[in-house]
Amino acid sequence: MKKILFAVAALALIGSCKKKDPSPTEYLTNGKWKLTSATFLGVDISSDLKDCQKDNLYTFNSNKSITAYEGATKCYDTVADSKTDGNWALTSADKQLTLSGSSIAESFGITGNLTVDVVTLNETTLSVKKDTAFSGFSGTVNMTFSDTQ
Repeated sequence: MKKILFAVAALALIGSCKKKDPSPTEYLTNGKWKLTSATFLGVDISSDLKDCQKDNLYTFNSNKSITAYEGATKCYDTVADSKTDGNWALTSADKQLTLSGSSIAESFGITGNLTVDVVTLNETTLSVKKDTAFSGFSGTVNMTFSDTQ
């Protein structure tokens, strides 16, 4: 009888040791993110980016800084391969992402802080949206980044 109780207790203990899902912060900081699509009113606006911006990668560091990595195509030959590119914060129960001083926002003509709603954040996808005005039209900008690691 003791063996049966021990076996049941061992199985219960093993069953309770499930692996915890990563937090949104862990998903964000464990990737190297590349912008893979940007739309406004359903129209692809990523084509408005320069080629030298389209191949950039971004790392959201655990110290809340962002590192931007230049891809193979650089806007200027003298640009460093990587640079600190502003700061980030997840807020509103991890449903909003705020970028400050980042070229991600500047790519879309937004200066200063940019706060976007997080639509999807998992191990492979960071999808965000922002209601805004763009070229005289009001609507939602949707941006999707994919983890390249």
